[in-house]
Amino acid sequence: GFVPSEEGASFEVPVRKAQELIEKKGFSPPETKEIAEELGISEEGANLIVSYLVNRKGYRKVGDFVYSPSTIEKVKEILREH
Repeated sequence: GFVPSEEGASFEVPVRKAQELIEKKGFSPPETKEIAEELGISEEGANLIVSYLVNRKGYRKVGDFVYSPSTIEKVKEILREH
């Protein structure tokens, strides 16, 4: 199975794919399980990627849903306008 390490392309490729998926989903964010299914990796691998994105890249996890930084900013803008 996929075991990410923070070094090398073996980690960068699934991280980039996860970022693209999360960004594309916007206000209907994927759950970790969906990220695992879309990338063809284990849920454990997806959890490691999500943890990396949350801890290092400004992503936010609400329940089991993962939001991109740009979606978080859009939510903040909407809330400021109302």
